[in-house]
Amino acid sequence: MSHHQPAVVDDDKHYAKDPVVNSNGSYEGSRDEEVGVVTKGEPLQRNLKNRHMQMIAIGGAIGAGLFVGSGGALRSGGPAALIIGYMIVGFMLMLTTQALAEMAVLYPVNGAFYTYVCRFVDPSWGFAMGWDYAIAW
Repeated sequence: MSHHQPAVVDDDKHYAKDPVVNSNGSYEGSRDEEVGVVTKGEPLQRNLKNRHMQMIAIGGAIGAGLFVGSGGALRSGGPAALIIGYMIVGFMLMLTTQALAEMAVLYPVNGAFYTYVCRFVDPSWGFAMGWDYAIAW
């Protein structure tokens, strides 16, 4: 059983308008435990099997109302429009997941995908995106 020491918060930090970003994408002066950077001593583990990934995908489809919401589109547009629409949106989602996969390989972090928004865009955007994602569930 390990006991963790509470994080020390430095209230005297002053932030510049344009923070200095290191070559690995982290901010100058940030600590690894603050941003969830994976260390060599404690790498991420690959324990998900194919069935786990399939259940996550099915859960996402059910949670998004894929089966219920498709009925109205099928009624108004027909099967061809529905298939074309799914192909267009699927292609856009494929590009998004490919970009996330590239970032995950280049900058592995212990955290959700909004961690990349905190790192590459702005911490306030990451905060908003994290809450948006949490409320959407």
